[in-house]
Amino acid sequence: GAIGGSVSVADAIATVDRMDAERQFGKLLTSELFGSQISHDEASAKFGELAGKATESKTVKLNSLVAIQKGVTTDTVKQILREQGTYKSRGGTAKPVVVRSGGRNYLMDGTHRAAADILQGKSRISVLFVRKR
Repeated sequence: GAIGGSVSVADAIATVDRMDAERQFGKLLTSELFGSQISHDEASAKFGELAGKATESKTVKLNSLVAIQKGVTTDTVKQILREQGTYKSRGGTAKPVVVRSGGRNYLMDGTHRAAADILQGKSRISVLFVRKR
C-alpha cells in the first residue's frame, strides 16, 4: 500500500471530477499526474516479460515513477479511492509492478492505483520490483 497522504478520499475524488470536467473524456493524462510517460509499445519492447518476474517488495517515491499508460480511467481511479487498499487489479496483484532500468522506475502495472495515491497527496508507495539486468 501507499505511505502517508494528506488528502481525504472525498477531496481526491473531487479532484478527479474537476480534472475530468475540464476534458470530458473520462481519462486523466498520466503525463500530468506522473510528469513522465513513455508508450506502452516502447515499454513492451524494452522490458518484454520482466513485469511477470517482479518479486521484491520495495518502497519508492511516487515522483520517481515513469508511467507507460497515456491515461487512467476516472471511474477506476475513483473506485480505487473508495476501496482504500482492498482494490486488486484484474491481474490480481495487490501492489503496482515496477521495472528498474537505466536508473528509472517504469510503472508496468498499477498506474490507476499510483494515480489514486498521487491524488491523495502520498509521496511514497510500496511496489513489487524487478531490476532489469
